[in-house]
Amino acid sequence: RPQTITPLQQLFTLNGPFIHRQAEALAANLMKQKGTEARVNAAHQKLFQRGPRRTELKIAIAYLAGNENNAAAWTQYAHALLASNEFQFIE
Repeated sequence: RPQTITPLQQLFTLNGPFIHRQAEALAANLMKQKGTEARVNAAHQKLFQRGPRRTELKIAIAYLAGNENNAAAWTQYAHALLASNEFQFIE
């Protein structure tokens, strides 16, 4: 069966209250780690069972620069990871 996602499924991922609560919970868990790199590593390990690739780490650090201790920024970052294809589909 080909992998597909309907627009409603993706809208739920982007706007659904369940996903937002999960992103907030993940961000709160990540905030317990010391340092941006450790938090990004922890997020990737938890969600993808692997460390971040160099480019993923670089993008995350650039995105979170200046907001290293901002829970809202970490929630948005966690939400982006939860909405990623890698999290939603098993290859």
